[in-house]
Amino acid sequence: MKRFVLVILLLGALAGGGIAYQSLRLGASESKAQQPSLRNRPVPVVVAPVERQDAPVRLQAIGTVQPLATVVVKSRIDGQIVKVHFKDGQDVKAGDPLFTLDSRAVEAQLRQAEALLVKDRAQLANAKREVDRQGELAAKNFASTQKLDEVKTTAAALEATVRADEAMVENLKVQISYCTITTPIDGRAGAVALKVGNNVKAVDTITLVTINQIHPIYVSFPVPQLALPEIRDGMKAGPLEVRVTPLGNAELHERGILAFVDNQIDVATGTIILKAIFTNRATRFGRGSSSAPG
Repeated sequence: MKRFVLVILLLGALAGGGIAYQSLRLGASESKAQQPSLRNRPVPVVVAPVERQDAPVRLQAIGTVQPLATVVVKSRIDGQIVKVHFKDGQDVKAGDPLFTLDSRAVEAQLRQAEALLVKDRAQLANAKREVDRQGELAAKNFASTQKLDEVKTTAAALEATVRADEAMVENLKVQISYCTITTPIDGRAGAVALKVGNNVKAVDTITLVTINQIHPIYVSFPVPQLALPEIRDGMKAGPLEVRVTPLGNAELHERGILAFVDNQIDVATGTIILKAIFTNRATRFGRGSSSAPG
């Protein structure tokens, strides 16, 4: 910065000298009587004040766009796909339905479990009333203590059965909820692997679709390890700005913040991986594209 200012000052002095030189040459064609007054004229000099400013340190690298999060969507139950609610490459929001599976078999099991629950609750209520009756009779010595213990045991067993029935009903309700597969994050869907009519299983290795979160998005890029101390010092002072420009289009750029510094250096290249986070509101960057952060 000091050298640059000095060069400007030097160029200004040369410009002033040129003006003075031209003035002297013009004076040579005039009368001799006017020459003394020309020699006494002041020579104009152009100067500029010296200023001290911070000069930004700029690092340039080739970066790769990476999704902030990736979700691999699979089925959690066995069933047949009856509806696909999105298209390849569509943007989706958290909670949006992706696939609907045939739930008729599970719904039938749920109705059966609910009926069994009603039956066992009725039997439990009757067993509790029997416990009350036997307790009153035993208190008046009209019934044996053994009979009272038997009805208490029956009531306890039925109470456990009711709790098991309730758990079964809740489990089947959860199974029915699995028949509607939704996206857990906002993002962009990839290609649909299985269409309507295909059967899926909970143990399948086939991915139905992959969802990538691109708002916000990461840009990963390597920097020389020698620059790491300066980067860490800059991070202590505040968030470090990162600018990204897509290759082939220098007019487009986005501003982001450095969000991640890897914990190891690549000994083969002498570089370390950094990641910057961008809002990507205009969706200029997609997964796998290249960019030039600097």
